[in-house]
Amino acid sequence: MPDGSRTIVVLNDTAAIAHYGCKVVMSRLVDSLAGAGYDVKTVSVYSTWKVHKKLINTAAAVVVNGEGTLHHSASRAQNLVAVAPYCHERGIPVFLINSVWQENSDQMATQAGDFLLRYVRESRSQKQFAEQGLKATTVPDLTLGWTRTRSASGRSGRVYTDAVGMPATDLLWSLHREDPGSRYVTMTPPPGHRGDYPTKPFERLRPPFDETIFRTIRLRARHLFKRTLLVRGFAKNLWRRSLGDLERVPLEGFFEALEGAELVITGRFHGVCLCLVTGTPFLALTSNSHKVEGMLADAGLSHRIVRPEDIRAVLAHPPEWSEDDSQKALAYVQKAKRGQRAMFKKILSMIPPAAS
Repeated sequence: MPDGSRTIVVLNDTAAIAHYGCKVVMSRLVDSLAGAGYDVKTVSVYSTWKVHKKLINTAAAVVVNGEGTLHHSASRAQNLVAVAPYCHERGIPVFLINSVWQENSDQMATQAGDFLLRYVRESRSQKQFAEQGLKATTVPDLTLGWTRTRSASGRSGRVYTDAVGMPATDLLWSLHREDPGSRYVTMTPPPGHRGDYPTKPFERLRPPFDETIFRTIRLRARHLFKRTLLVRGFAKNLWRRSLGDLERVPLEGFFEALEGAELVITGRFHGVCLCLVTGTPFLALTSNSHKVEGMLADAGLSHRIVRPEDIRAVLAHPPEWSEDDSQKALAYVQKAKRGQRAMFKKILSMIPPAAS
């Protein structure tokens, strides 16, 4: 067998981002593949598969972590989906998992047709695939497969977290400041706790120093430019930390914050997911795609979604977290775990066995 016959390359490694949800996703993904005996090598969300073609050409398979990337035909989405025809032409098994799919071009759909299997996180994405003539299977987000023993402690007070986009994050911060006794706990781990969570070994690939180096330099320059646009946000968070109100805690501390809250208000998709894992009452702000609405519609919890412009009125008289809500959250998490076990079993059955 070729040298890479033990290697599975995972694209769009979002754990490179300092964010609890992304790190839990990649932990679940790496452990599920490495646990089957493969060498897992990942390509950072900040890089591109196109600089790792030499490795991909000899890999046992390629798995694309779609996460929240594949929507509105964004350039990064187009680049990621393009790996499917590349692998198909070379007979390399390639799979899309854990993905949103929203308002993408027919050209992207044609390329996505070369994935051997397509797994999306909610049925709205599955429907959009179907409208473009492609079959997909809905398996809820990988964070929902995280094993967690719930705390038996009581709940009191509200916890606010951040959101996608500065306006929504500013709103949540303001709501926290107006809510005496509440906590604002960011989903960014503190320094010293930003490592990776997998229990199995893996390698995050470094860009090679070869003829692709200029592509890497362009990507790094673009990423640096984008980060300069976020200076305002960094400055705001620095100021908020100086006030002593913005909490940055390790993952275990974040789970404890959720488990001790009587209500969590979040603008993050993975914030909602981790509330479901811990059975925590929540209100979710709408996001930059249909991912939150789609997931909660599937879970039967759409009434927990709030538009930013309505949140103050809703918080004045928040809806009760009923026993029915609790049962629906639990059932959805259990469904996610069953679906993920079946998904990985099917994917692994279609990849050549790892050489000993």
